[in-house]
Amino acid sequence: MNRFRTARAAKEFLVSGIVAEAQRENVPLSEVERKMLYFSETGWTLPDMMEVNDAFDRDYDRNRYEKKIAHLIQNATKRKRKENPADFASWIGAARKLKKEDHYLSVMVDQAGVCTGPLSDHWKSTALVVIVVCVLLAIRPTLRLAGLEPPLSGARFGSYTIDARLSNVVGYVVLCILVLVVCGLVFSHFDRKRGMYKLFDRLFEATVRLFGPRKNVRSD
Repeated sequence: MNRFRTARAAKEFLVSGIVAEAQRENVPLSEVERKMLYFSETGWTLPDMMEVNDAFDRDYDRNRYEKKIAHLIQNATKRKRKENPADFASWIGAARKLKKEDHYLSVMVDQAGVCTGPLSDHWKSTALVVIVVCVLLAIRPTLRLAGLEPPLSGARFGSYTIDARLSNVVGYVVLCILVLVVCGLVFSHFDRKRGMYKLFDRLFEATVRLFGPRKNVRSD
């Protein structure tokens, strides 16, 4: 359950973590840079944000600023994931909370490659489950392709006849899918932006919306 009831609480948690990471790495953050982490056109922000934004546009390079903050977010995320799983879960929860509204900080969270979807907190477990399922599905076709289990040529199942060539084609297809999945997981492990896991998140959310339970709306 997300511990942050408001976007303000989530934002303050993230900002405090970013400032702490900057201090840890001796990365200078001016007052204007720190306050720009609170920027939002529609959500909660600081009372003097208009003046801060004007000063930022006048004196700072936006692209360089975003890269610097994204780097701090990326390092803070790695540190929390490794050293404090509970704090890491809160970190992801805060980022997820901000995603529901329009906040400038979310842009840099995305640039840092921080996944905030429902599978992101347990991406290693998700990857392991995918690998195990694929291996189980590919065991028999792989053995058959290796000649360890001959295809059941001429065997019948109902009104269908299992053909040796068809069996080999299915085996090749399953083996190719297995190779592609494993390659994708290897790529995603080295992909700092976690693009593969973001794809899993989108597919999972789409599946839940399509097949998940629907609330019954009663008309008075």
